[in-house]
Amino acid sequence: MTTSLEQLSLARKKKKSKISKTCFQLIVIAIITFFLYDNLFFTSHYQPVANERLTNTLGFIALAYSDVSQDGAGGSISHAKLADQLTAFKALGFETISQQDILSFYNENTRLPERALFLSFDHLQVESSAFIHGLLEELNYQATLFTYANQFESKSRSELTARQLERLLASGYWELGSNGFQLTYINGFNESGMYLGERSDGTVNQEPLSYFNHSLTDYLRDPFFIPRESRSEMEDRIKTEYDQAFATYSKIFADPPSVYALSRPNVLFTTMEEDVAAINELMIRQYYHINFNRNRSGYNQLNDNPFDLSRLQVSSDWSVANLLMRIQAETGWQFTIKSDNSRHWDVQAGVIQFDQELIELTSFPDQLVEVSFAENLPNTFTISYQLKQDPINEQIASLWNLERTEGIHVAIDNEQIKVYTTDAHNILHSLVSRRITYLTNGEPDTLANLSPYFTAIQVKYQSPQELSTLSMSINLSDDMLTISVNDWSTTVALPFTANQYQLTFSGQALVQHAPISEMVISSLNIKSDNQFIYPYRTEQQPFLHSFTSFLAKLLFQENRS
Repeated sequence: MTTSLEQLSLARKKKKSKISKTCFQLIVIAIITFFLYDNLFFTSHYQPVANERLTNTLGFIALAYSDVSQDGAGGSISHAKLADQLTAFKALGFETISQQDILSFYNENTRLPERALFLSFDHLQVESSAFIHGLLEELNYQATLFTYANQFESKSRSELTARQLERLLASGYWELGSNGFQLTYINGFNESGMYLGERSDGTVNQEPLSYFNHSLTDYLRDPFFIPRESRSEMEDRIKTEYDQAFATYSKIFADPPSVYALSRPNVLFTTMEEDVAAINELMIRQYYHINFNRNRSGYNQLNDNPFDLSRLQVSSDWSVANLLMRIQAETGWQFTIKSDNSRHWDVQAGVIQFDQELIELTSFPDQLVEVSFAENLPNTFTISYQLKQDPINEQIASLWNLERTEGIHVAIDNEQIKVYTTDAHNILHSLVSRRITYLTNGEPDTLANLSPYFTAIQVKYQSPQELSTLSMSINLSDDMLTISVNDWSTTVALPFTANQYQLTFSGQALVQHAPISEMVISSLNIKSDNQFIYPYRTEQQPFLHSFTSFLAKLLFQENRS
């Protein structure tokens, strides 16, 4: 008994020692990282594109990346996905342009690179800015970092300090942009409809807002949407914020930012009240030379207004192919978008790409995407996968005989699941049709319709990874096909039999002129007789190893000649 207690006590001491040692190592790594980043001098410098490569007189694409993190958590864009996208741009001949390039393009009709890209990031954390700087160096790309002026008063270690940002700017890989003085929410309501008034960015998480506006985009209003301030008071309040931003930037930086992006896009010159828009336009023109006002597209042409330009907001769930197809559809630039190599899949139409556990199938506008599993399936098997719903796309899993003359199809079509067959004459025969619902946290209520002044409605929703994800299963046994979607299932007799079957996944847009059709499959497993035909495996890089690699990249960056 005593021996067992002694062994238990010794084991506990070892465990405590191990935990203490690990915590100490993490603290040391954090201190070293901060010291390195705070004191690191970047010795390479951005090299502008040679004049002989400036042949473009038509326009440029502008992209906005907002949330970037190492692992892509919380709907942010992961470092790996960002690296894949920027590397793809470089391989296709995209070259970045500066703020001055844009000004000269509009004011002097100067030429741009053939595939000109204005690259921008919003509100980066220290960790991500260090990683992105390494990418910019590697690709010889330049980017604009949009900031709020009051962030330089922050004591947070995760925020870039003015000193750190000055070093980034000195390298030439970065330029400074502004979103204004501060991020403040006004006219806020929670999801139950309670009026909350004004909230700063630092306090909004304490009680999330379901409906709000931004401080520069509206009057201050009471719970009944009646203005609480006169026009002159509104103008003074908004003017003060612009003045504060310019004064803060001028105090810290030798060159204040010349490019601006309103924190709430797509409202200036559209739904914003005329007198609110008028004071915003006046102050923007007073302090800045370029204004990115919109974010639903990204192509800007010579006849556009430099105070009403657009940055395409890049979504965290877009594949590389998805983003490239959107750019191609907007600009008309001709380049080849290739599928990732895979011995498991044959591509009939569209593009297939892989992102860890994700299989991303993307089609060109108004076209079909279709891939087939390279190995024929036996007459007994189970297919299981997660499918991200998309309300504007039809997504289909099909089983065919080897001649592709007969097939049975499981389609997710808007809010319907459909099971149907096609025969040798391509005639469709419906077997099952059932309505399904999307998984959301809430629906817009009547608050959205209470006032024409409420121009910045935001509806609370789940993250893209959680929104409308279906657990799918298809099982074939004794010529009976069992199909399961979440907690619902149905069994149908297979109308044709074969010794082997071919599996395909396909998708297409349900509406005309949709920008992109994409089918995203994750955690795909195909088994027969308890043997994996297509195993799903993910290799996660250990945290300390990836962190050590990050440190090594800072320590041993090669100088560019």
